[in-house]
Amino acid sequence: MTKVFWLFGRSGAGKTTLGRRLHQSLLDRKIPVFYLDGDELRHGLCSDLTFTPSARLENHRRIAEVARLAADQHLNVIVTTMAPQHSQRDIAAQVLGERLVWIYVHAPLEVCIRRDPKGLTDARRPGSWTDCWIIRLTCPVRGSGNILLTLSPRMWTAPPNQFWSWRGAI
Repeated sequence: MTKVFWLFGRSGAGKTTLGRRLHQSLLDRKIPVFYLDGDELRHGLCSDLTFTPSARLENHRRIAEVARLAADQHLNVIVTTMAPQHSQRDIAAQVLGERLVWIYVHAPLEVCIRRDPKGLTDARRPGSWTDCWIIRLTCPVRGSGNILLTLSPRMWTAPPNQFWSWRGAI
């Protein structure tokens, strides 16, 4: 059965970088794979959506539906989104079922703030950060068979194929 590997975590944790490396490693191994990046989808398929809670939920539902369509065509799928809310992950799980493998990409908060590729913390005063999910997100993955990935300098230098064989994912 094809799998959908959904990398999620804070902005700046390295999801997109890792997702692209893992995508390329599967292509190099001649394994059929499709890559969906949440930021890219926000500019196209989901460009009509706002950032309200209901719109964010719809954003994740659409991404999950596209991932399901790709998996139905025998493609493994790598998805990268922040997905900070249980409801967003729950809707993806409803659409994808047993195919779904959650990978929580963890990086220390200080690293995420320093990298901050989307400028999510730039405009915030330290006192107002308590309302920002980038500060509050921990590893909120329900169920078994999910992966917690704490990125380290070694992870960026290790061959991506080691990730797949280490996890026995594919």
